[in-house]
Amino acid sequence: MDRIDDLYRRHGAYEYDNGVNLRAVAALPIAQRQAVVLVDWLGFPPSEAALLLGIEAASVRGRLHRARLELRRQVGGNDA
Repeated sequence: MDRIDDLYRRHGAYEYDNGVNLRAVAALPIAQRQAVVLVDWLGFPPSEAALLLGIEAASVRGRLHRARLELRRQVGGNDA
């Protein structure tokens, strides 16, 4: 968490997509965080992220879904 805090201090309220900040992403379980970083931040398609993680693409999509729900909950967004 120290690295996240350092980034947060250097960049202020560093945000990625739709106002979700690093603290919210850092609070996710590791499996969900990996999916968010690979797909949403680095732009890998779920199929390639799955190869990197050694899991099925459907599992990556499921992790992304759960992560995005949690991130929306944390920042007060809706599911639309």
